[in-house]
Amino acid sequence: MSFGRKSLNDAINHYYRIANGQGTKADFAVPILHRCLSHVMKNAKEMCRKYAPKHYHLAMHIFGRFTTASTLEELDDMVQSAAVVFSSPSSAANVEKHFQNLQTWLQRSQVQLDDTSESSLIKDDLRDIPGSNNFAKRYRQVVSKAPLDTEGEANLYYCKGLMIHLTKYILPYVGLWTGIMLGDLGRHGHTKAYEDYSQHYAALQRIQRQNISADNKTQGIMEKSQWDLKHIRFHSKRLKRLDDFVSQYQSSHTALLRDSEDSKRLLGRKRF
Repeated sequence: MSFGRKSLNDAINHYYRIANGQGTKADFAVPILHRCLSHVMKNAKEMCRKYAPKHYHLAMHIFGRFTTASTLEELDDMVQSAAVVFSSPSSAANVEKHFQNLQTWLQRSQVQLDDTSESSLIKDDLRDIPGSNNFAKRYRQVVSKAPLDTEGEANLYYCKGLMIHLTKYILPYVGLWTGIMLGDLGRHGHTKAYEDYSQHYAALQRIQRQNISADNKTQGIMEKSQWDLKHIRFHSKRLKRLDDFVSQYQSSHTALLRDSEDSKRLLGRKRF
């Protein structure tokens, strides 16, 4: 609910100003938060299964394509086409045109939908986060202004409720899971703040010890650490109190330190 001493929506609005070409020096000073894509895809899976059961694979591949968007304008076009295809009750020229657009985007890149097994993910309930959100305002307008077909044959791809729920729960946070806030953010604007960021990013890329991901992939370090914490330190128990967490973690950590010291002593004896 908060990040970098700001409410989550305040941080997101900083990101929106950067992505919209209106970022200031203060906006660039806010750390960039990026969600684990596997958890976002898990939420999308549940939504697509519920609201697009007949076109689940199509909906998921289109959502996967959303994650590759690197600018607001690129994502605007994708969301508008998805809104026309999935929200038009009838099928006419607009559905045909925007379905072709979606097919073209899908053919341009191979999207890996999920590289984490569902059994390893904790369900992350979808919910609104209070406060103003500029990404939410933008994509409500994009979806509401989509030129839907209302006359003609029934639309084979019509999925009642899909775009409504995407607009409410997923699209307001595109700054956290698409490529919009990844890489050199100087591409989004032309003021001095953007020029300074591009220079800083270029300098970081030249440093050998920096680990800047070029393809939006991680090494799974955080996921492995969470698995270790849950299944080894706490033996898959669910804790509800902070004092229980601290006492049990201290006990397990002390045991690991003791094992480590014992192994060092044994190793020292073998040398002699």
